Amino acid sequence: MKKSIIVLMIFVLVVGMLAGCSTSEAPVEDASEEEVSAAEDLTVGFVYVGPIGDGGWTYAHDQGRLELVEALGVNTIYVESVPDSDASIESEIRNMVDQGAEVIFATSFGYMDHVEKLSKEYPDVTFFHCSGYKQTENMANYFGRMYQPRYLSGMHTR
Repeated sequence: MKKSIIVLMIFVLVVGMLAGCSTSEAPVEDASEEEVSAAEDLTVGFVYVGPIGDGGWTYAHDQGRLELVEALGVNTIYVESVPDSDASIESEIRNMVDQGAEVIFATSFGYMDHVEKLSKEYPDVTFFHCSGYKQTENMANYFGRMYQPRYLSGMHTR
């Protein structure tokens, strides 16, 4: 679980930086040797709702994935353009578990119920679901801080 938390912290930091959020946390390059060693033994899967080249949501998540690979040597697998309107995510996640994924990031709100179901089926895999609200023993949520962009979008000019 410790390896999973390290990966999540680094991933969220990278995605936050790519999204233009400011942070006072240490950069990825400052990871300790222990963190890097733990990360190298980890396989992390990413399920994307769109193509990597979309220049937006999926692209930002993939930049975080690439940072995990480049900075920490994490083994990653991913699948693009998985619809969030049906149960096809379940077969994609099962495939990732069969490939050795110990941590899986599901990057669309629409994946939530399916990820919740599979988290109970695979208790040894850690799941991170973006923007949802359901959690289990091995399923957590993540999302960027939104108060600053919401403030800016609500400002009126005179």
